[in-house]
Amino acid sequence: MSASESTTTTPKTIVVVGATGFQGSSVVQTFLALRPHWHVRALTRDTTSAAAQKLAAAGAEVVCADLEASAAALAPAFAGAHAVFLNTDFWAPYRTALAAGESQDAASRIGFETEMRHARNAVAAAAAASPNCLERVVYSALAPLREASGGKYTHSYHWDSKAAVAAWIASSASGVADKASYIYIGAYSTNPLVIPKRGDGDDVYEVFLTAGRGMRMPVLDVETSAGPFVRCLVEDEAAKTNLLAYDEYLDVDGLMRAWTEAVSATADDSSSPHLQPRFVQMDLHEMNRATGLPLEVLEAPPFIEEFGYMGGVGSFVEPQQLRNKPHTRAFVDILKSHGRDYFMGAQLPTAATI
Repeated sequence: MSASESTTTTPKTIVVVGATGFQGSSVVQTFLALRPHWHVRALTRDTTSAAAQKLAAAGAEVVCADLEASAAALAPAFAGAHAVFLNTDFWAPYRTALAAGESQDAASRIGFETEMRHARNAVAAAAAASPNCLERVVYSALAPLREASGGKYTHSYHWDSKAAVAAWIASSASGVADKASYIYIGAYSTNPLVIPKRGDGDDVYEVFLTAGRGMRMPVLDVETSAGPFVRCLVEDEAAKTNLLAYDEYLDVDGLMRAWTEAVSATADDSSSPHLQPRFVQMDLHEMNRATGLPLEVLEAPPFIEEFGYMGGVGSFVEPQQLRNKPHTRAFVDILKSHGRDYFMGAQLPTAATI
């Protein structure tokens, strides 16, 4: 369905849900670069925000859409859509619930329910508004931790909510099952859990994880790479494709080596000390007590170590299997592009700032 090969001058329309987020904005920029073959409609709750205005200035049609609205109310935002990229937000309702005094478990459940509701509303609106022209829906998913682990890991609702949405979209109830594909975004390269943090002493850096050194983590520079991978699912690949999207796939030692190389490559003084981070593996509950990070976050690393990042997903493809693999970068080069101040000043998030 490549628009770039079309003989018509009429552009196809892609609707990007969550357009001002990291993933959505990358998708917007990718498809804006494909004009005149694509028209980009960017959906956001606040069209006056700086991020929304930036997208408008770049050439996107910015439309106000609240996923709490009914499918009928949302339908105009999806009218004429040939493709939809959908990334639902777990963390905003989660943080709002915490700020309102809810427990972490209650906040997680609220995030799960909100994400499921928003996805259903968006998909129903797209299916109803564009039944004759809709060709592809790409949902940003994650693996089903609870199911794949046989109930061993039950607190990572932000994984399980996206897995539940993916399962619903793939069912006949969604109305788009035969038009849907799924992108499984690797860990963001800016994720502070994969970057060493300063320890006790000027030259001491440490990596704290609830998994062992053998855990393999796919890492993605979301701002530059998410959009090109979504383009592959929209234009090149068949529907019902599960894509694990990453720039580089590394174990913990590889992550630490990349950081060390980035530090050395960006040092102002060749006599600067060679920094080698220390790896510290902590028990789930020990790290919860020490850092305040919730099990919502801490259960993912041991799951990944034991079952793999795509545990429970079934068949999937990786970047090298795509018909037209996008350009990817090594993690060390991604780190260097973020700047020394960032990767030497990373700090663990809190439950309220995840």
